[in-house]
Amino acid sequence: MDSYIGGEDGTIESVGAAAWSALGGLLAKLHRLPVDGLDGTAETRLQQAWPIHPDRLEAHPVAHAAPYLPPLLAPFRDAILAAAARPGGIAHGDPAAYNLRLEGGELAGLIDFNDVFVGPPALDMAWIAVYSGQAAAEATLSGYGEAGAAFLTDVRLLSIPVALHSIGRAALLGQPDRTARMVRSLDETLKALRS
Repeated sequence: MDSYIGGEDGTIESVGAAAWSALGGLLAKLHRLPVDGLDGTAETRLQQAWPIHPDRLEAHPVAHAAPYLPPLLAPFRDAILAAAARPGGIAHGDPAAYNLRLEGGELAGLIDFNDVFVGPPALDMAWIAVYSGQAAAEATLSGYGEAGAAFLTDVRLLSIPVALHSIGRAALLGQPDRTARMVRSLDETLKALRS
């Protein structure tokens, strides 16, 4: 698919609000495709993503990187599991800036469908919030259509396992800068959940 979509690869700096909003419209269509007879969970996409993966939070690399976080995250366990179990749709699984193609600042396409799975649509929005920032997530939601308070809460809740997945990958790959970015994301998510 990559070879059929023109334009330049997106970056956090190059993808503007209009392109994020257009992505929201595209994701809304993707999420509404029929999934009758298909099974899947967020577990198929995420690794070391407490509590979707039942590993102890205290044994997760986040406990080494930011020891203050596990006790703050633990109370959200049941709510995260409930958000992850919501009725699913076709989720892209990696709709970050680096998988967008742009032409003249406009969205030309979405690439890298290797991580597609049936799962809660809020997970795609959580991925955007964690990997591309809260402003990107808000702009994407503006093009997505109706997203009530419960959906926004699910986005915040699912941002936790997404960030933990990324911290696990960063520990495996020796990427301390990525770990630091994800710790900041978790701090922001917790602040939003408490407000």
